[in-house]
Parts: sequence; C-alpha cells; structure tokens
Amino acid sequence: MSFSPERCPLCGQPNDCARAAQPDSKGACWCVKETFPPELCARVPEKARRCACICQRCLAEAQREKQSHASAGKAFEKAGTRSGLHGFSG
Repeated sequence: MSFSPERCPLCGQPNDCARAAQPDSKGACWCVKETFPPELCARVPEKARRCACICQRCLAEAQREKQSHASAGKAFEKAGTRSGLHGFSG
C-alpha cells in the first residue's frame, strides 16, 4: 500500500498538512502545536512514518479515548477507596 503525504495514514482522509500542501513553505503546520499520544503514533504503518501526517480527526479520537480511559481508571480508584477493593471490607 502506498501513502500520500496529503492523506492520514490511519483513516485515509485529508490530513490538512501545510507542509504536504506547500513543500517549499517555511510556515508551521497545525500539528506542531499538538501532542500525539505514543499509542496513536504506533498505529501508523512503518512505511508511512515520517511520510504522512495523522489527521486532526484521528488525533481528537485518540485524545478522547485516552481521557475516557483515564476517567474510568479514576472512577475505579475512587470506588475502590470508598468501599474497599472488590467490595470486601477488612
């Protein structure tokens, strides 16, 4: 499978990469202000790494998933603290 610098290597949709659109441009892309979770970057196929940018939609989904997992973990910890681990007291 070949990858286009203008397309997200995860979903295939346009990635709005400023550098791909205008390779001679010295301007910064939207992605330079973002933090990409390592788990998301690990999903990019090896051949597409450093060749095609992840799109904003895939980044936003990954950030929501990460927040959701973090919230679920905090709720579990809070519940465990109140009632004891697995509901056992003692």
